[in-house]
Amino acid sequence: MREAAWSLVSANVLIVEGEDEREFWQAALRGWRRTDIQVLGGGGKTQLRDRLQVLAADDRWADVRWLAVAQDADANPRGAASAVGIARQ
Repeated sequence: MREAAWSLVSANVLIVEGEDEREFWQAALRGWRRTDIQVLGGGGKTQLRDRLQVLAADDRWADVRWLAVAQDADANPRGAASAVGIARQ
């Protein structure tokens, strides 16, 4: 099931790159009986910065206790890390 828009429904959020990764993590979390983690994805790494800014503007952003980003480093590990750091600003 693809999410129409990114919106927060959980205090624990895992952000992944694509739909395949989102489906994988949702299945893994179900298998581990972890229903307290919301998995957001599908935008690809090029949209990560914009999507994080949308989440930060969400009224429920202050309720987020835990946020993780799972992103492929591809051939540029520093670039992947800086993309997340830039998004935090």
